[in-house]
Parts: sequence; structure tokens; C-alpha cells
Amino acid sequence: MKTAGTIIVTLITVAAVSSPALAGKRKGKGKKARAAAAEVVEAPRRLGDELGLVSVAAVAAPTDAAPAPAKKVDLEAAAADAERALARAAAFELTADRSASSPTGDAAPEVELRPLTQDEIGRTIQARADELGYCWLKVPASKREALSVGLAFTIQPEGAVAAVKVVGEAPAKFSSCVTAVAKRWTFPHADTATEVEYPLMLQ
Repeated sequence: MKTAGTIIVTLITVAAVSSPALAGKRKGKGKKARAAAAEVVEAPRRLGDELGLVSVAAVAAPTDAAPAPAKKVDLEAAAADAERALARAAAFELTADRSASSPTGDAAPEVELRPLTQDEIGRTIQARADELGYCWLKVPASKREALSVGLAFTIQPEGAVAAVKVVGEAPAKFSSCVTAVAKRWTFPHADTATEVEYPLMLQ
């Protein structure tokens, strides 16, 4: 709408200046000349008001105002403010090294590492009972005598099995088979390693 207002006002102004009625009376009285000039100025404004257009003067009014001067920063005052802020922080010990305040020795909190429970170990071994039976069947029938041995091993915190051995006298085929299969077992995770000696009844 601003562009349309500018075009209309310019056309009216040109038409008014080039009108024969005004050009032919340049030598007339000063009063008539001033009235005609006022009419030239007022005609576009009235037309703009009637059409609801924006005034040309309002659209393109130039400004020669000088830019506001940049605010001067007082560096000394800023430095003084920073020093006062640091002094207040030091008063509340906000910048102090607090590593020395950590509890040590007997005052340090003790965290109890949880190994696996007997129930957790028993459930895992019972689920592998078929593997133990398979190892016992590898022993010749003539040598399968009822006996009781222990299966010792270490369960790592992540559940893997290490250091497997059969405690007690057992047929070599059974011992080697059980050692091999037990190394593949996986137990639940724990906070620390768990030492196990699980009794096995063979018959």
C-alpha cells in the first residue's frame, strides 16, 4: 500500500504543475500564486486521506540525526567489581579445594561387595544336570561306583567360570569332561568373584 500511495501522489503533483491554468498565470498576483502553490501541496494530501494512503513524507522522510555515541566502558570500575566478587566468593569458600575434606581411613564409607548366593549358584548348576550326567555316562559301566566328589571353581563378577577342578577321587574321563563343560557355564553377575565347591553325588 505504501508504494501505491507514492505513485498516485506523484502523478497528481505533476498534473497540477503542468496545468495551463497555473502555468499561464505566473505573472499574476502573489496571493494567487501562493494559493495555487498551497493547492498543489494540499491536493495530494487530501486525496491520500480520502483513499487511506500513507503520506509520501511519512514514508520517505529522511533523517540526518547523528547516531548515538557508543557508551564508554570504565575498565577500572569493571576490574574493581570483579575483585570484589572474588573476595565475596572466597569468604564463602566457593573457590576452595575440597579434595582434602573427603573422608579417609576409618571415616571413609565402606561398600560391601556382594558375591553370588548359594541359591543362585545351585539353580545354575541344577539347570546343567544333564551335562554332568553325560560326563558320568562316559565312564565305563564297570567303573561307575557310587562316590562323592566336589566341583571347585571360581565365578568371576561378570558370571564367567575359571579355575575348574574336581576335588576327590573320580574317574579321569569324568573329571576331564566335567572340567570342560563347567568352563562354559554362565552365572548371574555379582559385585565380586565367588569361590565355589559344589558337592556331586555319583552312582
